[in-house]
Amino acid sequence: MDAVLVMKDILDQQGIGSKIWMICQVEKKKVHSILTFESSSRVIYLELTPQSGKPNYGKELLFADEEELAGYWKERGYFIQDVTNICKPGADPSFFMDMIKG
Repeated sequence: MDAVLVMKDILDQQGIGSKIWMICQVEKKKVHSILTFESSSRVIYLELTPQSGKPNYGKELLFADEEELAGYWKERGYFIQDVTNICKPGADPSFFMDMIKG
């Protein structure tokens, strides 16, 4: 039986320097996911769960590095975590809610 690949394995196989992040407002129990990838020495942000009401939807957000990305969300009251190694294609992302419950 083949091992189940996580998104990190798939991205690595494609040679894409990318990460999937979970951001959440713990007090409101709102969880959201984003994808970042590197291009031209910058970190580019992409909404994975696009919602037209979100302030960042449809905007190009560039960060100098991951620390700047994390700081951006922390300043806005969000918890942010790299979840690339636990995301599995086709699997229910219930770990999102498990993380904010714990």
